[in-house]
Amino acid sequence: LAKNSNVFVTNFNEMKKINLILLLMILTILPSYLILTREAALVYLLPFGLLPIILITFFDSRTTVLVHLLTIFLVAIVVPNAFQFAFLQLIVGYVVVFSLDKHSRRFYFFRTSGLIFLTYLIVYIGFSLIQVSEFGLIDTTMIWLFALSAALTLLALPLIYFFERIFGQITDLTLLELSNTNSPLLRELASKAPGTFQHSMQVANFAEEALYAIGGNVMLARTGALYHDIGKMQNPYYFIENQMGSYNPHDDITPVESAGIIIDHVIFGIEMARKAKLPEQIIDFIRTHH
Repeated sequence: LAKNSNVFVTNFNEMKKINLILLLMILTILPSYLILTREAALVYLLPFGLLPIILITFFDSRTTVLVHLLTIFLVAIVVPNAFQFAFLQLIVGYVVVFSLDKHSRRFYFFRTSGLIFLTYLIVYIGFSLIQVSEFGLIDTTMIWLFALSAALTLLALPLIYFFERIFGQITDLTLLELSNTNSPLLRELASKAPGTFQHSMQVANFAEEALYAIGGNVMLARTGALYHDIGKMQNPYYFIENQMGSYNPHDDITPVESAGIIIDHVIFGIEMARKAKLPEQIIDFIRTHH
């Protein structure tokens, strides 16, 4: 039963990822088709760079490139001057991947928006010079469309937060916020159980180095390690790292009571994490760390 349950959970999680990809493709293709039926030139106003930005936040670079390629080709079927459109958007997709892969700070999203506009500008001017041979004959209205399109890619920040909540995913942006030791739960841990806080910091550092060496999710491991023992705040002095003197409260209770207090720190940790609305991926570290 446990095995079947794990398979079901895995498949369910994969379905959520597939549904996210399909939704992003639809939200890119449908507006394109609607605009093309009215004013074809305005299709360049749409922020096609938004798709790879959101994808690279949730998925790896290979998945991002593949989905972006498929989406652009589906739109290019009905776009006038399809080769120029497809080439332009594909270059933008690669720029996004190289710009944001393994970069999760918000500053990089603004930088990527600027790089997208610069890419549009360079590629468009290159195509235009092949056709008209003079700078003065280049259609400058397209440059304004590219500028607005690049600016609209900044909508990725609120959209990422929205999709994260809807599809139960977790991004490096969220992990960075949670791993800040000034977050409320970690500050409370440092105040009530300073020994446990230092222990959690050490575990986080070890986990970070180990996951970096094997190519795992470094931010997830570090953040999960920081929160894995928050349940010890319920009875901090029953754990040796918080016992400053020679007195041990376990000496005054039965072995069964002692074991119960130690074991219960996992249950208390899960309850505190749920109350603080931590993501399930972080709660899993609390639930399974023993």
